[in-house]
Amino acid sequence: MFQLLIPLYDPDATSHRALAELAERAEQVAAAVDLPAGVSFQALRRRIRQVLATDGVTRDIDSIVRDLLSS
Repeated sequence: MFQLLIPLYDPDATSHRALAELAERAEQVAAAVDLPAGVSFQALRRRIRQVLATDGVTRDIDSIVRDLLSS
């Protein structure tokens, strides 16, 4: 249907390193979210997305990815 030109990871590229650091931050933020038993997978995923958005890491990741895909 369509193809995205996703560049290979380059440890010398500032944006690539920043994206990797943001992914680590997102993992830490997500790991701290309370995930009660008996709640649907979709609701838990929504809760994590909300926390990531509130933290700002989602916005930061989106910005870098947008730049990477447009270059």
